Amino acid sequence: MMTEKHEDHCLKSCSGHSYIRKNWLGSIVFPFSALLQQSEISGTFQVTIPPVLLGYTWSNTYVFPKEDSNEQNLKECTFLNIFATIEPQISYVTCNPTLDKFLDQTEVLQRAQIFKKNCKAMFPNRRIITTVFNDEGIQFLVTRYIKALNPPQQLLDIFLHNSNATFDLIARFVSLIPFMPNTPDENDGSDIWMT
Repeated sequence: MMTEKHEDHCLKSCSGHSYIRKNWLGSIVFPFSALLQQSEISGTFQVTIPPVLLGYTWSNTYVFPKEDSNEQNLKECTFLNIFATIEPQISYVTCNPTLDKFLDQTEVLQRAQIFKKNCKAMFPNRRIITTVFNDEGIQFLVTRYIKALNPPQQLLDIFLHNSNATFDLIARFVSLIPFMPNTPDENDGSDIWMT
């Protein structure tokens, strides 16, 4: 919010000053999974406002956006044009459909939790993940999201007749993939590949 302040009783020269204040006027919520599935989100969204406006009043010159003007009763609401994107684009992970046979088997999920508990007892400082939630909030085995990635064909074509040299080249390539540390807990330590 930009506020202009005019000096009326000034000794030297009269001028106007403006300053920017941060005031919370409301919030907009859209699902993060929608931003992952699409490259961008843009449009006019209604701002959720608090029930009590502290010191604010509504303007009488409010006009609904064109897409919302279908004979709604005029109420006090605010709309905001938003353009949201993630740079660089994150690839959306899909689960492996061949593992759908385990969808309703809670016994498999319980065994995964027992396995995690036993591993945590043996390795208390190691981060162990057995289950994750998908974008619908359903718990799955983490193996649904793990799939093999083939190395670039250019690396495989360099040493066609020497498999040991090819393996060394692929290991060197994998070691050059940038990573960042991911420490959600001070005892956990893991790295995330930036691919």
